[in-house]
Amino acid sequence: MLEHIVMTPKCKTANSTTLIIERQALEPPKENGNENNVHVAGGDHKGIVINKQAAAVTNGEIHPAHLCLQFRVFLVSAQSGKHTQESRTLQFWFVDTLSEAEHPSVAQEFFRELVSPQEFPRDYVGFIKKIMKLMLHKYSTIKKIEVELKQLEEPVNPDTGHILFTLPYKRINWKSGWRQ
Repeated sequence: MLEHIVMTPKCKTANSTTLIIERQALEPPKENGNENNVHVAGGDHKGIVINKQAAAVTNGEIHPAHLCLQFRVFLVSAQSGKHTQESRTLQFWFVDTLSEAEHPSVAQEFFRELVSPQEFPRDYVGFIKKIMKLMLHKYSTIKKIEVELKQLEEPVNPDTGHILFTLPYKRINWKSGWRQ
């Protein structure tokens, strides 16, 4: 069996989308009639699988996330120039062999690469693709990430940027000093 990074939709509402991106050992794909439900990527994206069918509510996960990171991005409509705010939450589950003490540093390093100003994904698809590629090629100790993208109704002041990190029993607020 080969290990793949599998992205599965969990929940979609009018203003939010939740996805599960997880490491799974899968049989090599074969003609089984499920081609409409699953896309197995090739070429530069080999090792990534897109499951088009929504997951069960818990997707078999009974344990709470080991760690959670939350931040906001400011989106600008190319057509209208209107600013909107989106909250993005990443919940992490790690492999059992990674000590609990290492969870925050692995998540922080992953997050730094994900939101690097030089390579910040410009759209939703790029953001999800970057998470999947980082998990596939660099962060083998991350077992699963649940991603929630939520449009916020709050008024937007594009001159401020906030990043909120939440850990299991502790909350740390950061005000970022960099802008694009």
